[in-house]
Amino acid sequence: MLIRRAVPPRGYRIVWALVLCLGIPVRAEPKSVNLNVDGRATVVTTEVETVADLLRAQKIQVSELDQVFPPLGALLTAEAFVLVRHARIIKRRPERTLQPAVQVRVTEALPPGMIALQRRGRPGRVQEVVLIYPADDPEGQFPNTQLVVLEPPQDELLLVGKAETDGPPLMASRGPMELNATAYCPSPRDPTSGGSSTCLGLPAVYGIVAVDPTFICLGSHVYVERYGHALAADVGGAIKGRKIDVCYESYPLASAFGRRRVTARLLD
Repeated sequence: MLIRRAVPPRGYRIVWALVLCLGIPVRAEPKSVNLNVDGRATVVTTEVETVADLLRAQKIQVSELDQVFPPLGALLTAEAFVLVRHARIIKRRPERTLQPAVQVRVTEALPPGMIALQRRGRPGRVQEVVLIYPADDPEGQFPNTQLVVLEPPQDELLLVGKAETDGPPLMASRGPMELNATAYCPSPRDPTSGGSSTCLGLPAVYGIVAVDPTFICLGSHVYVERYGHALAADVGGAIKGRKIDVCYESYPLASAFGRRRVTARLLD
């Protein structure tokens, strides 16, 4: 038995699901598609489902620099219009290094607050290219600049020992939360300073806060009352649960803030 496929009414979707589960052959309904490649327009009759399948069937190759509309994963419909514009590179600029991101994973295998390097990051390579689309700009009067990833970076992976908290593990919400804040200054005048960089490799400057990663995820943006917008980019063995350390770049400012109860809110 052969069933020709059409778009089923809303009430018959369950029936179609059963047909597919039973393995009954289903043939797509042929449809006419208007295909325009670099200004050459044709009408193609096809039974394929997506734009990528159509270009593959027509042996049209595209790269990430080429323009394809609708996107390759879009479903084709009857009388659909598909536009392809191939790019031509006219200039390549010097390669640049793409620094790896830092991923943090909380684990119970390490003592609370301890940081361990699980995987070292590896920088990638990117290159800016200047290109034109000859079908729309044969004289090259409107060049475009795009960034091409030649080699993707490998992210660095840090393991952070899960902090001990009283009762079940906490997780911050996006609503207002009360925290115990302590100011610090990464300088020799502050004996509690842990250094001039965070566990994520960022400089310890104003706008950096240390948190319990089981309560506030590292990399989160936080607004702290009487401090401002901050990035959660560091941890500490004494920072557990609803505690936060806010960084200042001078000892007098850190001393003026001191320790206080503040209201904070996650921004992302």
